[in-house]
Amino acid sequence: MTDSEPPKNVFDDVKIEKQGEILIDKWKEFGSMDAIKDDLFLFVIEAHGVIEELTTRAICQNIIDDGYSSDAFNYVYSDMSQYHREKLLSQCGILDETLPNSLDNFRGLRNQIAHNRGRNIDWKGDNVEETVREAIDTVAALHEVAYQTE
Repeated sequence: MTDSEPPKNVFDDVKIEKQGEILIDKWKEFGSMDAIKDDLFLFVIEAHGVIEELTTRAICQNIIDDGYSSDAFNYVYSDMSQYHREKLLSQCGILDETLPNSLDNFRGLRNQIAHNRGRNIDWKGDNVEETVREAIDTVAALHEVAYQTE
């Protein structure tokens, strides 16, 4: 690890896949937002934490030169907004063309949950599985970008 490289696995992105599958199973079993709401909100917050870590790592791996100090990493990790991380990766052509839309949607959902404490979220039950699977796929795609070797 260089000074500009983030630590590995601040969050466990493999755990997100397992949590997502368990959540989908619960949704299929109970079919009620009330039955899964707490688990769903926790999943969204944790998955977004993984996305933040992976986008930071992707920037450090693909954009920041190894010669830069840890200050560059600290800026990307602590001071750069998630929106700007995603925009930078997208504009540099590092992300697959479908990923920015998924990231934007998921960031919006996370912000609704985090800033409204889950109140007034208009989430129809028919897209729970689709949203969770999209989060799992997004984390997997970002993992590939963040941990690719040249």
